[in-house]
Amino acid sequence: MKRMWKDSYRIGSYEVDVKGRLSLPVLCGYLQETAWHHAHNLEVGYDHLLRKNKLWVLSRLIIHMRTFPRWGDAISVNTWAKGLHRLFALRDFEILDRDDTILGTATTSWLIIDVESRRPQRPEPFFHSAPMLTERNALIDDFRKIPTVLSGDALPPYTVRYSDLDIYEHVNNGKYVEWVLNSFDPDRHREEMVDTFKIQFLAESFWGEEVSILFEELPGTPTTVLINAFKTQARDRSAQSEIFRAELGWRREGSA
Repeated sequence: MKRMWKDSYRIGSYEVDVKGRLSLPVLCGYLQETAWHHAHNLEVGYDHLLRKNKLWVLSRLIIHMRTFPRWGDAISVNTWAKGLHRLFALRDFEILDRDDTILGTATTSWLIIDVESRRPQRPEPFFHSAPMLTERNALIDDFRKIPTVLSGDALPPYTVRYSDLDIYEHVNNGKYVEWVLNSFDPDRHREEMVDTFKIQFLAESFWGEEVSILFEELPGTPTTVLINAFKTQARDRSAQSEIFRAELGWRREGSA
């Protein structure tokens, strides 16, 4: 079992945004893929948990990017299990260029849930022999709740489609990131970059459910934007619940 895991990636033309930068949803996919590889090495991976009728779900994600790599760049992702916090298993990441210069860092919190009940499970029994790097922090999550949108704008409702679903048959967390970024016009993406991205996943969403997204821009530097998302169930149009909250910091590319 390895305390630290490293995967290498080369950025393809289909993985970049309008500026030729690695897109944030693709980066989130890299992080998840590397996390899954390491979890398998630690014998707490997808297959290991499924044999016990359990699943991993991502609960919280914070990414801070100094700069985004571009089309054709070779990068690597380092990850390690950082410890346990209440019901959460913590995992950190470093995104590095070919010279091992840090481009960005991330921290995540994961829940183990029961397949049938969808209820969180205590993580300790699954990690009794897994090595952790408790003394190393890429980022520190203070577990502060992201504020709710108080007076914002609403986007047109979006209906969850088949292409939004993952192997668990619920919306993939990377799709939520796409929905957040689609809340902004192309000029914002051309002129600025996401400095910090935080998201808290509060509920699953499934095929056919209608999603409403609210956003509110707060003054400051970098500019902070809050996002709230709610779903309306396909079978009961009167039932609505919150599915995620996000907070983004934007800044001009190249500025500190």
